[in-house]
Amino acid sequence: MGKHVAANLYDVKRMLPPAEARELMVKAAEAAGSRVYDVRLYEFRDGYSVLVLVLESHLAIHTWYDVRFATVDIYTCGGHTDPDRALQLVLAAYEPDRVTVYRHDRSSRSNTRRA
Repeated sequence: MGKHVAANLYDVKRMLPPAEARELMVKAAEAAGSRVYDVRLYEFRDGYSVLVLVLESHLAIHTWYDVRFATVDIYTCGGHTDPDRALQLVLAAYEPDRVTVYRHDRSSRSNTRRA
């Protein structure tokens, strides 16, 4: 069973410092009911990425300083997880002016096709 939430955050009012973003993504994973396995922070000239590997899948945020933009990807498995709780923490911290959210149920067999 998998729930996948992806979001684009436009005109972010508060671009967190990388270390603070790392802490936030760990808290977001825990808020979703996931168990953190590993965390990676990658800093670039134009932004940073935080990847959180959880036993139930992953969370990620990618940022671009110059355009005040971020993308968030939260994929959790198991009936005990809720990726929307994680997303709410991220949105509250970054304060985007506009957000697009995409949700996908990755557990339904009716969504699968044989290649």
